[in-house]
Amino acid sequence: MDEQQVEKTEYENLQDQAKEYGIAANQSADNLKAAIEAKLAEKGPTGISRKDANDIEARVRFAEETRDTIRREREIITERAGLIAESESLCIPIDLPETPTELELARARTKLGLQKKEFRPSPETVAIEASKKRYYVFINRIQDDASHSTNPGGKYMINLIPDQVHVLSEWHVKYFKQHSIEPVYDRVKTGVVPGPGTEGQAVEECKRVANKPRWAFEDLGEAPQEAEFGLVTDAKILKELTATV
Repeated sequence: MDEQQVEKTEYENLQDQAKEYGIAANQSADNLKAAIEAKLAEKGPTGISRKDANDIEARVRFAEETRDTIRREREIITERAGLIAESESLCIPIDLPETPTELELARARTKLGLQKKEFRPSPETVAIEASKKRYYVFINRIQDDASHSTNPGGKYMINLIPDQVHVLSEWHVKYFKQHSIEPVYDRVKTGVVPGPGTEGQAVEECKRVANKPRWAFEDLGEAPQEAEFGLVTDAKILKELTATV
């Protein structure tokens, strides 16, 4: 592909991106770039720009991919150790490298007459996947600008960003409310101290007197079951949701 064809392809990509954001595509490349950058910098209905939302999504995606890679590497190490132990127990020699491929692991299992161990999801993951998905605004009542990452069940990493719309399961919200409690302590009178020189003196001690929720979730309505968990960045969806609030 020559230089002119490369430039044409880049311009066509700019035109496609411009159309996605509702920008007239019959402009020069420089004008399209400027218009797209301005559009990305605009604050959405929940006060976050598309650029910031895209950056957040990219960081979340990278963290999830890294976590999945580490988990799979750990599973391979564990499975390899188990197969070697089984081969020694059965006196059936197998040859597995330090980092075996899926094919090498499968061949070792076949030689040992073993079935691949199926991954069983945690009870929390089962409950999450059986629960309805809804749109929620996350509200941090203690630290109004602090985000939180949490992973109940081990499968779905949830990144909660204050005052932004998220797709969460009903199970998630119930779980978060139960586990985001701030204890409230106060001095409580426990009686009068008996004895010489102490008549009439009330005894006090510090006790937990109440619980204060640290997190709250504003329910904006039902979300499609195929929607991915996490921050909602689709401008059309956000506009529809905030219009009904």
